[in-house]
Amino acid sequence: MAVDIQPMPAWARKTKFHTGPPPIFPGGRPTPEDVELALALFQELDPASQRWYGGDAFVIRLQQRLY
Repeated sequence: MAVDIQPMPAWARKTKFHTGPPPIFPGGRPTPEDVELALALFQELDPASQRWYGGDAFVIRLQQRLY
């Protein structure tokens, strides 16, 4: 399965209102390994991109998928 975590696009950084991020697991239900990869990729993002994904709430939702 693919995991799609990417930085916020440059055009979105220049606007006050922007769309949300693309689906993180576009191929369907993620495996625990996919969730762990998504969490690791999220940690590598810059703060603005982390906020774009939902910040701490995003991390909590992903962690809940592991248990």
